[in-house]
Amino acid sequence: MTDATAVILLSKGFEPGRAKTRLIPALGTEGALAVHQALVRRALETCSAGDWALRCHVAGDPAPLRACLPSGREATWLPQECGDLGWRMQSALASAHGAGYPRVLLVGSDCAALTPEDLQQGLAALTRSDFVLTPAEDGGYVLLGSAQPSAWFGAPVFSGARFGGCHALADSLACLTPRGSVAQLAARWDVDDLADVERARNEGLLNTGLVPERKRMNTADVLDHALVAELRDIMGAEFPMLVQAYLRDAGARLEELRALVAGGADAARDEALRRAAHTLKGSSSNLGAVRVAALCAALEAVMAGPDPAHSGGDANRLIAELEDATAEASDALAALV
Repeated sequence: MTDATAVILLSKGFEPGRAKTRLIPALGTEGALAVHQALVRRALETCSAGDWALRCHVAGDPAPLRACLPSGREATWLPQECGDLGWRMQSALASAHGAGYPRVLLVGSDCAALTPEDLQQGLAALTRSDFVLTPAEDGGYVLLGSAQPSAWFGAPVFSGARFGGCHALADSLACLTPRGSVAQLAARWDVDDLADVERARNEGLLNTGLVPERKRMNTADVLDHALVAELRDIMGAEFPMLVQAYLRDAGARLEELRALVAGGADAARDEALRRAAHTLKGSSSNLGAVRVAALCAALEAVMAGPDPAHSGGDANRLIAELEDATAEASDALAALV
């Protein structure tokens, strides 16, 4: 099978703040990184369990990931292409087909439930179908396979596909079906949020020694009530004015973030997003809006990373969560004045 098949692992590197950003408010930057590292180790073990060629495309420094490769296993290490997720997948598949592998699977590092048997089934499906997908429970998918090399050379295959949410599978099927037959395997699930981390740990899919325990502050926390009480004592009758000033500023910053993320991606836009998140983080921290501040820190870290263009989906998701968190903080603060 080695001469005919390849498995591609698409992963971010181990740079803090770039991966599992949805977990940062609950686990902190280092905690989210520890989850990512544990997921990558498991993915490398899964992808190393067959006699197929292994090709790892990494966004970031590949050296720490090389150190996680099981002993005696060989892999080809390649950078990820620039562009959105659809283009990065297409480029990796084209690269593998171009290297002489007629049947190719591509997976990410987020699906701890994926097994070597799933990969075997995916490769077997490619003897009967042009493409294969393993759906995810959230409407995305965790595996994409191809036995159709010509599909990936040329114009973007996934033009218009909405990744990072519940439309990814349906949109990708609409893009692939005109190009050939598509098989679907049994659904699996990704590790995206804290509940998923706990599910993976409970099912023995993640090494609990590598994954941190939940911090005292979790995603349900809105205010640092001790800090708010201290500010009320210090400010006295001026505390309501402080709250109103914060609420006006937070609303303006959210409008700025929405406008920036809706614009075209470039270096100036990315820096403006980072600065706006930094400003809202500071004012939120000063007033004890801890969840808003934590989400701003996560967004700031994403936009300050070495390649923020690879994190557009993370930025959109964090801004959506910021809107909810700011509304919660506004309601909680308004009740105090």
